[in-house]
Amino acid sequence: MELMPTPEQRDYRRKRILEIRKSKKLIVADFWNDGPLVNGCMAGGKNYLHVNVNGDVEPCVFVHFAADNIKEKSLTDILTSDFFMGFRKKQPYTENHLRPCCIIDNPYVLRNIVAETGTYPTHDGAESIVGCLARPLDEYASNYKKIADKAWEEDYVPKEAV
Repeated sequence: MELMPTPEQRDYRRKRILEIRKSKKLIVADFWNDGPLVNGCMAGGKNYLHVNVNGDVEPCVFVHFAADNIKEKSLTDILTSDFFMGFRKKQPYTENHLRPCCIIDNPYVLRNIVAETGTYPTHDGAESIVGCLARPLDEYASNYKKIADKAWEEDYVPKEAV
């Protein structure tokens, strides 16, 4: 957790990326702050998934859980599995697309889907994200929610015409 940007640093990064996009001739992408560009989370096969080196099909490069392996099942079967459907049925996880992530913004989503679908961790220590890190992630999400909800209202929700 100490390696993650604080909620304040994350908000600064959001603002800085918007500045860079306006002033530089380069493409800058940010998984966690670009929710407004893609209507929330892209993962779970909505627009994106990750196949790791072992063939495990993960809903996101940051979600180290899988229910299936591409060497054993077709992509169609994997995308229609309870695991992948669980993500897509719950998306968007919130109306505020500055909080799109099922890991750091809505960690209960990942915990519930993992518990409901009997997935397996694809990397050593992955289970900590739904175990010993659950409480710290909930606290992080709560702290960032205050900042992100204010930014969402001020910068993204259309103002009514006067």
